[in-house]
Amino acid sequence: MLTHEQRIEFLNKKRNELEHKGVKRFDLEVNKDSPIIESIVPNFDCKWDLSKNDREKRKNIVLKRLLSYVAKLILMTRLKENCTAIAELIKGIKIKFK
Repeated sequence: MLTHEQRIEFLNKKRNELEHKGVKRFDLEVNKDSPIIESIVPNFDCKWDLSKNDREKRKNIVLKRLLSYVAKLILMTRLKENCTAIAELIKGIKIKFK
């Protein structure tokens, strides 16, 4: 068992070692463990939407979405018309060769 003087000498020695390394005791204790989120998701990176409140940028984003939807709608209607035209052509060919 350590005596009181030996304990004080041990603590002083440890404190001197820490000061020699340039590290404070509380920095060691606080930074000792990695946060839990880094151990679960190591590549987790917070990304802030800086343009969330930018009205012009939001308007452009909504406009692009609307235009892409309208373009898809036009393509689908044209495709449907082409498919019906091809189906009618095939029916006409079947009727000719019967």
